[in-house]
This record gives sequence, structure tokens and C-alpha cells, in this order.
Amino acid sequence: MSRAIPNAAGISIKDKDLESFHNYANEKLKDIDFGEKQYDVNFICKANESYLKDLIVDIDKYKNIYSQQNDEPFIYIHDINITSKDIQIIGKNADTVKIEKFGIYYMKFHAKDFIQDLAQYDDIKLEVVGRANINEWNNVYTPQIFIDDYQIKDGRFSF
Repeated sequence: MSRAIPNAAGISIKDKDLESFHNYANEKLKDIDFGEKQYDVNFICKANESYLKDLIVDIDKYKNIYSQQNDEPFIYIHDINITSKDIQIIGKNADTVKIEKFGIYYMKFHAKDFIQDLAQYDDIKLEVVGRANINEWNNVYTPQIFIDDYQIKDGRFSF
């Protein structure tokens, strides 16, 4: 004895229409991100965490051991609250972004899209996934994050 299930629904497609349906679905879904940009992060930090600088220094000590079989660690950093005044556009082609927050430089190279995204807001809440690096210039060592991916939110609506 079968019972009807309330609000249940079903659908069927004739075999002869299946290829056409696949083509239609592929065309409609071609621009949808189904999670290809997921990162296996090793560390999660808030931008104002006091240990973040030390973490970058510790990771950078091992930069020579990363290889195809030993991936460089990713850091997810959230709550990077910045304004347009914190953003520098640098480089010969004016396509590198440099953001300084809490003594850490966040760097994105070949970043035309990032520059356009940042220009949308004066008040920004930024989240990044990146890799640790220490920049040495004239015996001054500066912790950096090389940005691999980012998310920008309007900082006016952040609490």
C-alpha cells in the first residue's frame, strides 16, 4: 500500500530530450561558481590578532621547503577594516595593491579587478586568503600577506 506524501513532487524527462536538456542546463549554469575557489586554509585569524605577525614570521622561516608535494600554507584573515586612504596603488603598471593594517602589508599583484572592486566603497570590510611572506628592504623586515583571493563588503553595514 503506498501513501501520498504531502508537498512531494516529481519530474521526468523523455530519453530523446535528455541531450537537449543537458545542453540547456550547461548553457544556463556556465557562469555559476560551484565552489571552485575553495581553499584548504591552515590558519584562521582576525586582522587585529596580536599573534598574526609572529605567525607570518614563523611560516616564512620554512619558505624553502614548499614544493609540489609540500604546499605552502594558506591563511584566512577576516575583519580587515580599511578605508580608501589605507589603499595604495603601486608599480610600474599601477596594478599592484598595497594595504597596511596593524603593521602587516596585504599585497595583490596584477590586480586590476581588485582595484575596481575596492573603488566601490570608502569604508571596506575585507576578507582575504593568502600566503605569508617577509619583505626585507634596507634591513627592515615587514610581514606581508600575498592575497590569493578576497571578499569585499561595504564597511558601513558591518558591525
